[in-house]
Amino acid sequence: MRKSLIIFAPFYPPHVGGLENYIESLSLNLVKKASLEVTIFAPDIPQNNNYDGKLLTGLKIIRYPAFEIVYNFPCPKFWSRIFFDMWGEIKKNKYDIQMTHTRFFLSSLFPFFYGRKRAKWIHVEHGSAHVVSPNIFITIAAFVYDRLIGRMVLKKSDKVVCVSNSVKDFVKRVSGIDAELIHFGIDFGLIGKVRQNLVYKKPNKINIGYLGRLMKWKNVKSAILAIRKIKDTRIELFIAGSGEEYSNLRKYESGNIHFLGSLSRLSALSFLKGLDIYVHSSLPGGGLSASLLEAMYSGCIVVATPNEGASEVINKKNGYLVKGCSVMDIKSGILEAINQKDKWPRIRKSSRKFVKTNFSWEVAVKQFISFFES
Repeated sequence: MRKSLIIFAPFYPPHVGGLENYIESLSLNLVKKASLEVTIFAPDIPQNNNYDGKLLTGLKIIRYPAFEIVYNFPCPKFWSRIFFDMWGEIKKNKYDIQMTHTRFFLSSLFPFFYGRKRAKWIHVEHGSAHVVSPNIFITIAAFVYDRLIGRMVLKKSDKVVCVSNSVKDFVKRVSGIDAELIHFGIDFGLIGKVRQNLVYKKPNKINIGYLGRLMKWKNVKSAILAIRKIKDTRIELFIAGSGEEYSNLRKYESGNIHFLGSLSRLSALSFLKGLDIYVHSSLPGGGLSASLLEAMYSGCIVVATPNEGASEVINKKNGYLVKGCSVMDIKSGILEAINQKDKWPRIRKSSRKFVKTNFSWEVAVKQFISFFES
């Protein structure tokens, strides 16, 4: 008999983000490669969407009514009759495994209400630092919540899985738990099928880009200021994504700095294929950037700060890892990459091979199955 898994997801596509893509890819691979029956219980954000994704036999998506208390923090409409009816159906079912993602989302509390002992609880952690917001009150509230509730989630789950070593170290500091490391996979087949988007690739220019959420800890402002300090008329900077920093960053839009807004999954991959250099400018906070890995596999020359997993994947052979997160650090990395253009073919080959070797869903699924069965 097939084992059943319910994933209490903080978000799910078409909501845009690396976490959402991770949950969808993991679910699809568990259904296809491990023959699990997977149910996704996720907020209906964006509301009334008709996205079914790549539906398979064995994959079910339930979307409950919700709203965002602050940007990117969903809250179920507990008072809604629709939510209670949906939750009642969830409670009736006996799942073998329950899974949560990222300790600070309210969805990570659902196992306490479903029943910690009714199903094995696997928590997947994606964060490597406390949440930082432009709003100091949100930052303080997030820290307090994390120390009380976030720590409890980590301690009460049956198994904690981390997406990178930096996340694993953070979990150890916060909870004292020696978590397991499972690197996620990249969809090599999908990237291979996507064509390069020539709209964003200007001829005779050095096309530099960023893809991801525009959050404070992503440090995109420093990347923009670094580009502005480089006096090279060949440079074009493209920023793809949206978020709480979008309006502030948009002030820097100029002749060679372009904002593209949110892109669909396929458009995002096509965008990466049109870049020469990808800038990963993150401050501490994230676990491991999928956009970073996809950029490496797509042939971009990566200039990265050491955070959000970059120090674990970028080395002297496959990219440029800068020492810090300042404007001058990023500027120096970009200039070094531009001045060593003769090395680009070798770097592209090395980075593609590294990602292909180390980030396979085939391997990740086998590791998850071993945890489900232990």
